[in-house]
Amino acid sequence: MNKGIIAAVVGLLALALVGAGCGGGDETTELTRAQFIKQGNAICKQQKEKRDATIRAAIKGQDQSKLLPLKQREEVVLEILPPYEEVPERLKALGTPEGEEEKVEAIYGAMEDAAQKVKADPAEALKSTTQFTKANELSSAYGLTECAV
Repeated sequence: MNKGIIAAVVGLLALALVGAGCGGGDETTELTRAQFIKQGNAICKQQKEKRDATIRAAIKGQDQSKLLPLKQREEVVLEILPPYEEVPERLKALGTPEGEEEKVEAIYGAMEDAAQKVKADPAEALKSTTQFTKANELSSAYGLTECAV
């Protein structure tokens, strides 16, 4: 084949690919509730694993028979918080199933509130997980069972 024919074929293929990606109307697919739950649980599980790895790294080499000083335990709490804080943002990136906006927004809000409470008083988070009660209840009731703390 000569170079002119090859260039023409490549050009036609490029036009065909561009044309295939344009137009065609509204072909966006809505995320179903089941898809959101499946993907959301995968996100939460991944973030839990990040938190667990952070905990293991923080206590590595520590004498397990001795309790870490309060300040150090508070620092660990604050170190493991970012993976939890990322959950609402990652869930939002999935998109919201149609008609589920109010429920899903309530979950995001409860998760964000829980993170703020822990930041405000990490010592309290060492005693109790009540900061996460509302987020846990809402996410579990929705089907996001991996998101509970």
